[in-house]
Amino acid sequence: MKSIYALFSAAGVIGILAYLGLWLGLFIGWVMNLIEVFQLFAANAPLTTLFIWRIIGTFLAPVGGILGWF
Repeated sequence: MKSIYALFSAAGVIGILAYLGLWLGLFIGWVMNLIEVFQLFAANAPLTTLFIWRIIGTFLAPVGGILGWF
């Protein structure tokens, strides 16, 4: 029975690490998106649909976090 408890304990730790990793990845993506928006503004890039979504992503962090990686 001890191994079952250890398995659930390990699953909880893995779940917590996955959750923290997801949020860390979204935060890093959001920062990369913010940098990309500043670069596009500085380069006087045309206003495309992706550029508009990147601007929206600065205010809606999950969208910016995903767009930052692409």
